[in-house]
Amino acid sequence: MVKRFRHACVHRLKDERSLPRISVSLACYVPRPWTPLQWWPMPPERALKAEIARVTRGLDGIHGVTVTHDLPKWALLEGCLARGDRQAGWLLLGVHRLGWEQAILRSPLNPAYILHRPRPADEPLPWDHVDWGIDRAGLRAHYETLLRALGERA
Repeated sequence: MVKRFRHACVHRLKDERSLPRISVSLACYVPRPWTPLQWWPMPPERALKAEIARVTRGLDGIHGVTVTHDLPKWALLEGCLARGDRQAGWLLLGVHRLGWEQAILRSPLNPAYILHRPRPADEPLPWDHVDWGIDRAGLRAHYETLLRALGERA
């Protein structure tokens, strides 16, 4: 995608000799409840940072293009809150009082367990008791279709 964007920009520069200012905003993937990707693991912080760096390097040097992005550590906290159960509130309070690193060290929660593992189909999710009128089986079927398209196993 970055290569196509760079090619389009260079092509436009050759034709019109100018390019309007473009702001590219990158957001880290955070699994959300009641979506097909609620079972998909969130990448670790180093992988998020590496992907941001790769895209930023790919767009570097294109005149008029600026890149902004989320901070991966805050995306991980968001992921803990999105995927965690009621105990995730203690992590949020710890981050407020102690900062991210200390809160992770002192928290009884294991963020890696909450964030970085795929969830099996039969695992109860913290929000399953809320009825939003969304068919969980339909979401799971869509998720498995996505996995097959990626060549992965459910």
